Amino acid sequence: MPEGFDDDWSATVCAVLDALFLRASAGFSRSSPAHPRDGVVGDLLWEADPIRFLERYPASGVVESYGGQWPPPCIDYWVYVDATTHRARLSTEGSGVDSPTVELTGRGSVDAARLAAVLGEILSVPTDG
Repeated sequence: MPEGFDDDWSATVCAVLDALFLRASAGFSRSSPAHPRDGVVGDLLWEADPIRFLERYPASGVVESYGGQWPPPCIDYWVYVDATTHRARLSTEGSGVDSPTVELTGRGSVDAARLAAVLGEILSVPTDG
């Protein structure tokens, strides 16, 4: 496990972000990791139902971004974790936001709150706490 990360880092972060994506009411479900794991994982992925996403975020521009390929199978929200640099980069399809980065501490509860704050702002969903 990368140095400085809680043993339950991934499980803690996934639990907090699962709740946030549920409150977004856009049909999000976690795809990766499918089941919580010990330690830190490199990539976290939540996928939204494209029709529900569009209903919730009609001004997102997501239809235009796909053009004739609409609707896609899903709308992806990735959290790419670089445990070496203690940073996460977010990729948020249909948000119009350029890949924000979040500094990580290695403490699951702190990092979950930091990630939830950024994703909550992008999705216009209040965060717990």
